[in-house]
Amino acid sequence: MRLISMLIILAALAPAPVLAQGEWAGRSEDFQLSAYARIASMDGEAAALYAEATRALEEGNLFFAKLSLEMVLDRAPEADDAMRSLARVEHLWENHAEAESWARQALARRDAMENRAQLAYVLLAFGEEDKDREALRLVADAPKDTPDELWPNYTLFLAAHRLGSVQELKPASARMVELAPEFGAAHFFHGQFLAEDGDRVAAEREMLLASELGVADEDISLALLSLDIKEHLVARRGMRGLLWFSLLGAVVVGGILLTLNIWFQKRNPP
Repeated sequence: MRLISMLIILAALAPAPVLAQGEWAGRSEDFQLSAYARIASMDGEAAALYAEATRALEEGNLFFAKLSLEMVLDRAPEADDAMRSLARVEHLWENHAEAESWARQALARRDAMENRAQLAYVLLAFGEEDKDREALRLVADAPKDTPDELWPNYTLFLAAHRLGSVQELKPASARMVELAPEFGAAHFFHGQFLAEDGDRVAAEREMLLASELGVADEDISLALLSLDIKEHLVARRGMRGLLWFSLLGAVVVGGILLTLNIWFQKRNPP
């Protein structure tokens, strides 16, 4: 109960954690080829336009990407991949209502993890509790056809974090530690769950990583107050600081001795 209360408070107060590349960071080449093949089965020219739109999105040319995607849908009106990409474009432009409309159309055409994750990510942008809950249900209850992709797991993590859902946040944080080790927020929450499960050594390691990866010290301190690992963590940080201080001192002393030796040799040539 103590951990549950802690997580609910942190989820309410802390800003939504983000990855540098957003929810699309883990999209694989195989995924793109599958989308291309689905559209090619409808219309060859539409598939070529979709490939151009994808390149434009990767380059940040949203205007050209939108025009190309609209042309895809003119030739292949059932192409949910194009609808999902249009949702992404509108989301990047912060046109959240238009993004939601396209994402819902994509999901209505094909119930797949990628369409659920896109709609969920758009819903989280509104900052409304009912949309947050719908987002969590979308990704938590999705068919697990892409369990190792980064971006569906990231979307699930965001939704669980926003609502303080321990049931979903625990496995989501563990998966994110594996899929995106540079993501400090995942280490932060994963460390708390490890501490609650009694694995203090692993919990300390995760909290240290979270701190090094940019999680605010005040958030870590607040969590540590409820997990009783603060003394061990502080001691470990102190030992690491002492080691670095000792190394720095050795370098300084060595430099001084070397300087004195050079000065002495100049004053007393052989």
